[in-house]
Amino acid sequence: MTSIQPIEPSTTLIPEKNRTKTLIISILTAIFVIAAPMVIGTAGDNYWVRVLDFAMLYVMLALGLNVVVGFAGLLNLGYIAFYAVGAYVAALLSSPHLSTQFE
Repeated sequence: MTSIQPIEPSTTLIPEKNRTKTLIISILTAIFVIAAPMVIGTAGDNYWVRVLDFAMLYVMLALGLNVVVGFAGLLNLGYIAFYAVGAYVAALLSSPHLSTQFE
């Protein structure tokens, strides 16, 4: 009779994360996101700041969808609906016709 011996794992399936590297990359990304509109605003028009703001907004929406679908495996578009409602409310409140429509 042979006895069954448990196999010792030589490597783990989940690699260890380098927390220092992750922290440095996070800090550098935050500095870039905060400083980019200021640097671009001094270099030219306000147009490029608006373009960069919209680009970052869509990047955040895409990352949020990637997190929800990628990690949780769910396709939930509820937060995008809130984004749309917020866009319509902002457009309504910033419209010059608001005071003529709602007295």
